[in-house]
Amino acid sequence: MKVLVLSLSEHSLGELHNAILFARQVAKAGGTVLFLATGNHVSYTREAGFPVLPWRKSRGENAALVREQLAAFRPEAVLLADYYNLFLEEPVVDPEMLARLELPVATFDSMNFAPGPTLLEKEIFRESRYSRAFGPGGRFSALLPPVPPEMAVLRSCPVNRPVKEPGILPVALYREHLFLPQGRRNGVRRRLGLDPDEKLVLLARSSWAHLAVKIRAMERALSTRFSYERILQHLLCLYLREAPCPVVVMGVGPQAAFSGGEEGVRFASLPFLGMAEYQELLLAADLFVTDNITSCSAAKAAVGGVPVLVLVSSLTSNGDGTYRAPFPLAKEAVTLLRQWEKAVPGSIFPFRVFPFGWVRELAPLLQNNPYLDALVTAEMFDIRGTGEKIRGLLTDEGVKNALAARQAGYRRLLQSLPGAPEALQWVLERPARGSRAGCGP
Repeated sequence: MKVLVLSLSEHSLGELHNAILFARQVAKAGGTVLFLATGNHVSYTREAGFPVLPWRKSRGENAALVREQLAAFRPEAVLLADYYNLFLEEPVVDPEMLARLELPVATFDSMNFAPGPTLLEKEIFRESRYSRAFGPGGRFSALLPPVPPEMAVLRSCPVNRPVKEPGILPVALYREHLFLPQGRRNGVRRRLGLDPDEKLVLLARSSWAHLAVKIRAMERALSTRFSYERILQHLLCLYLREAPCPVVVMGVGPQAAFSGGEEGVRFASLPFLGMAEYQELLLAADLFVTDNITSCSAAKAAVGGVPVLVLVSSLTSNGDGTYRAPFPLAKEAVTLLRQWEKAVPGSIFPFRVFPFGWVRELAPLLQNNPYLDALVTAEMFDIRGTGEKIRGLLTDEGVKNALAARQAGYRRLLQSLPGAPEALQWVLERPARGSRAGCGP
């Protein structure tokens, strides 16, 4: 089996990461996979062990590149990661070209957007004056059209719902329990300079989220002093101030540049890491924290048995320095919120994925989704409540064991789903054309 993977995002790494996990299953079954990826992601793909070619400068050149590789590589199927990125960013190829390919085409659906259409609104840009100057990625809203009925849809699990529908198949990206032997885990922690009694909290943020906040912060001279990372670091200090043990919070990549320390919490940062090195770091952590409920890193941590806490928000701003929240707001939280809102007006809103919001957009993904059992959600601005949850995940054996049991149950569910070889067989057996309703189960 030969598969050509088209990675369609310049900024988001998650879709490419999922495609690489899928490709590893294909390779293990004796298949061959070739990637086309944006320049920023070529080395990441190559380090993961797969041949990769960079996209060229224009859509016309990229259409020619696809045709060249179809002729030279002769794949049996083409896999898109993900189709909807063609409408969220400047497209690397014309969507119509992909729908006209004379061989089976499938797309990953990482967030339950298929079959569509889906209207996405990026809340951080609702009051922006200049974001449209940054191209499609800076627009407040984007309408994702329906996936063409001739394309098969693969729901990547985790994070997506493991539900089969006409023309849509859930596929397990992990077929085995991720495990880091204790000796290697201890070695990773020693290399990081951790003392034996220190707890490691890991936080990684996406480049697209970092860029979106940066675009808004550039709109006002006052915002040159604003840093979401500093706000997040201060919140983490507040959560952890009553922790009964020393804690190291480690940020990964330039999007999570932490430093210094206060109130018994030490902060440090690492540069961007390759896939294998990052996985070892992730599995050596005591807790993974994210502000993105669709995070691939959170999914990997959960599958690997690492406690995961997802920061969400139900808080809204009244526009006058006061706020509505379903929990008591501490004075420290109000101070942070006012500083934040003054620096970047319109940036306080409910969210499941910061900084885009996506409460309505992700409702179909999160409804009756067993993946949510494998993690813990917490309100970002509920200092006391979120602090209690974090302390429990770090030090309370009862809390940790209960979450570990739920994660083990989710791993068993993944093992019951089709893997890459079965998914590709399904793709090849589908009718080449016709309406999605007529494509069969």
